[in-house]
Amino acid sequence: VGGRYNYDKKRLTQYVPDPADLSIFPNNNPYATAFNWPAIATSPVTSEADWDKVTWRAALSYAATDDLNFYASWAQGFKAGAIDALSFQADVPIPAFAGVDVADPTINGRPAVADPESSDSYEIGMKGMFFDNSVQLNTAAFYYVFEDQQQLVSQGASYIVQNVGKVVGQSLEAEVRWLPTDRLDLSATLALLDTEIKEDEFNPSNVGTPKARSPEVTASLIATYTIPLESGAEVFINGSYSYQDEMRVSGNPDSPYIPSNSLVNGRIGYDSVDDWGVSLFVENLTDEFVYYSLIEANGLGNTIQDTRFNFGQPRTF
Repeated sequence: VGGRYNYDKKRLTQYVPDPADLSIFPNNNPYATAFNWPAIATSPVTSEADWDKVTWRAALSYAATDDLNFYASWAQGFKAGAIDALSFQADVPIPAFAGVDVADPTINGRPAVADPESSDSYEIGMKGMFFDNSVQLNTAAFYYVFEDQQQLVSQGASYIVQNVGKVVGQSLEAEVRWLPTDRLDLSATLALLDTEIKEDEFNPSNVGTPKARSPEVTASLIATYTIPLESGAEVFINGSYSYQDEMRVSGNPDSPYIPSNSLVNGRIGYDSVDDWGVSLFVENLTDEFVYYSLIEANGLGNTIQDTRFNFGQPRTF
């Protein structure tokens, strides 16, 4: 059992000149307004905040045998609030792309402050060695609850920090390693994840949808075969496969999804006894088109933030 006291203090001063007055945007180019979401600050404006919380953790372990262990734990988490450099809060509503000067005393604008994030997580699991230590098996089950979880949300041409609200998740994970011979090493992992947004005061339509960037299924397989040589050096052959399920990009209600992907990699190499080696490899053997991230359209009808995706390398040797 243990406890921790957390204290954070943050301060941010922001100065945002009107882009339309800058030489890079002559003649009040309309593209300029896209860079000053949602307002400008012609003189410095400041936000300052501090947060504190005591968090606790408790864990229990039981060794059934020398090779088999069971455990359970409960832990609280805390993440300090954030002061966002890309958004403002004020005493009056600030319409997006209005070019409002938040330094105006009647508006009293300052960098937006997000609340701290807290969590409770529960885990039970087992770690064991079997069949004369040739098989290692680890399993775990998780359940967690986040309150006021912080997420990046697309707002115009920017991503800003907002508190989503309440998010719950549960997961089953397993990993196994098998050494059938002295030369062959096999391992596999599997993770099943289910998340749900329970509360979202900014986007109520998000309630009931999964948390961003949380694929329901991830898995991997790895095999390595080693051939020892009389000199003490080794030749090895390695192959791997990984799978990631589709996942939502952001906390926006209309967020796009990154498609699922599978990757196959291979490597053949030589390791000397003198701490040097050489290998031939291939990555993305099947030449699959893999998305790593997607960027949402800004809805402005211009080219700012127009890149929609980032993708992985094609087949590479």
